[in-house]
Amino acid sequence: MKLVDMLKCSRLDMKIYQGTTFFTYKQLEMKIRKMDADLKSDGVCNGSKLLVCMEHNINGVAFLAAASVMGIQIYLNYNLETQTQKEINTFMSLIQGYSLVIF
Repeated sequence: MKLVDMLKCSRLDMKIYQGTTFFTYKQLEMKIRKMDADLKSDGVCNGSKLLVCMEHNINGVAFLAAASVMGIQIYLNYNLETQTQKEINTFMSLIQGYSLVIF
């Protein structure tokens, strides 16, 4: 099930908590639509391959949902600072052909 479909199954009055801030489903939906438009205006389309470095916040959720809708291939790599040189070399070979997105 795509992330955006899972969100659609949620109650429309649900609230998403981030730190001390609450977001409604409607606010998240607007962020997803904006992220979708921003990605498309930057030339990202179905089949694009992106390496993503992002914070775990509402913008990250919006990005993942927009990527799900658009059919974008994403590669998320966690804990870069703790990886060995061999792991970094493997990672670098895996991401050939990917564009980098940081936010």
